[in-house]
Amino acid sequence: MLKFITTFVLLVPLVTANEAELQERIDALTAQNKRLVKTVQILEKRITNLEQKGIKHNVPARRQSDGPWTFSYRRDATRQTFKRNDPIVFPNKITDLGGGYDNTTGIYTAPHAGLYMITCSVLADHNSPSSPQLHASIMVDGVAKANVFAYSENGSGTGHHRDQGSSTIFVMLNQGSRVWVKVIDQDHVTVGGDRYSLFSGYLLWQS
Repeated sequence: MLKFITTFVLLVPLVTANEAELQERIDALTAQNKRLVKTVQILEKRITNLEQKGIKHNVPARRQSDGPWTFSYRRDATRQTFKRNDPIVFPNKITDLGGGYDNTTGIYTAPHAGLYMITCSVLADHNSPSSPQLHASIMVDGVAKANVFAYSENGSGTGHHRDQGSSTIFVMLNQGSRVWVKVIDQDHVTVGGDRYSLFSGYLLWQS
């Protein structure tokens, strides 16, 4: 009985020491947690300020006058013969938002600087004495950016073969840049219509 009591008395200081150490750790963690909460609050405030500055300075609100800017024209006439270096004219409007395309000259003038998608398709519709080969280029300010090729064969019945070629580019344009499709290589080329020949563009991103 005396031995048991002695052992119990010896354990009391150990329990007390462990409790003190545990409380010390709890206090340390509590202080650390308070510092972390304060740091998170500071970071959240900084993020909010950066987001507000980004919205204000780098991402301006889109105005109705900013677009969209797009055009799409086609050829409805059966066929027309063009000479070398002639712009191919697409006179019939499908869509025109913002203007810029002249359907009498075949030239598109960019209303804004930015990244544009330009696409065209042309139908070779051979009609003697024109060439059966249709070579054309997408021109940007006088520089060829992409070529289009189509080949047709003149004949009667099932011997009359028509071919359609197309090309699409993504290109940075300046405000006022001029874009058109012109005939190259051949002096007499017949471009078909019937809604097979088209010229379109779209402003993807305004700089």
